[in-house]
Amino acid sequence: MQSLSIFHASEDGLRPASDDQGPASAALLRMKALHEMELRSILKSMEENAVRRKTQGNMAMEKGEFRQAVKEYSCALQHAGDMMDFLELEKSPALNGYQLRALAKGMPLPQRGPKALQPFRAVAFASRALAFLRLDAYEQCLEDATAACDLEPKYLKAWIRRACALAALNRRADAEDALNEALEKACHSDLLREQVCKLLVNLHNLVNVVVKPPEKDLPVIYKDSERPKKTKTWREVVTVPVAGCDGASVQVPRHELRKFLQEDWKPTLSGAAIWAQSHQELFLVLRLPRRPKVSELRIEISPRHLLGFLRKPGMTSVTEDDFDLLINAELLVAVKPSECSWQLEQVADATDLHVTLHKEVAQMVLEGFK
Repeated sequence: MQSLSIFHASEDGLRPASDDQGPASAALLRMKALHEMELRSILKSMEENAVRRKTQGNMAMEKGEFRQAVKEYSCALQHAGDMMDFLELEKSPALNGYQLRALAKGMPLPQRGPKALQPFRAVAFASRALAFLRLDAYEQCLEDATAACDLEPKYLKAWIRRACALAALNRRADAEDALNEALEKACHSDLLREQVCKLLVNLHNLVNVVVKPPEKDLPVIYKDSERPKKTKTWREVVTVPVAGCDGASVQVPRHELRKFLQEDWKPTLSGAAIWAQSHQELFLVLRLPRRPKVSELRIEISPRHLLGFLRKPGMTSVTEDDFDLLINAELLVAVKPSECSWQLEQVADATDLHVTLHKEVAQMVLEGFK
């Protein structure tokens, strides 16, 4: 898992967050530790479940319980799919100097994220293909073996099982093509090449086979597009305090918590709100004194200026005297008013105004507001 660095915005600039920087910094540090522990726990549980079901599938194959093996390998692939979904939430860090030099020399880098699961998924697909082959379900065997070959082209067993399924379907020309492709991609020793060549000779001498119908009551295998999506527990909403701004907090979806903690949220120079920025946008969160109706807010966005007003309680007219000023901020980077937006977010007993400002020219600046 990636490591997070939390910084505290103070008058002297950014400093690493610590207990000495105030309760908000200490709360962020505790949240960081708990969040990373939770991520490791979730990922470890998924990995253990995937390996356990694959092992149980191997045991079922040894006992000749091929239907049960298909079910176990399917569960292993499902857990691996959950891991891929989970790892997609992790953003790859920028390559360091050692990695860039390794790439320049043509050296492969260790895979991370969803790609790191390709070898496991290839073995699980190839194992399930063998179970289908034992059940005379040649079409299903061919589909799984092809998936294993696509994931790991150097996995010879997957090519052989693909060729077996094609031969069993009397598609000998396609089976020969599969073995020839295996010679190019998966045979890295003379012994392996010799074994594949023997299979090619046997395939040439093979007469038409009687294709058996698949055994009845095959386990139902759902494709990724057909499998019902589970509700992910890590997509909850978390309240996060903002270091350097006493009492300020924002609501963050749990799956975006890592991204939020890596961002540099700062109070505006006027102290009325907190803000952060990405390469293309400025984000502003303003705590409102009460929960208003949308019609009671007046937000004016120009290329270099942001104005926010809230109608006074009991007032119904639209004159300036009937509104309280919420924010009056000059922007140090031009924005596109037509592409900017704002919305109200309820946070416990309070209400926040979220403003998204789209930059005219994508760039990073030291300060976004005057």
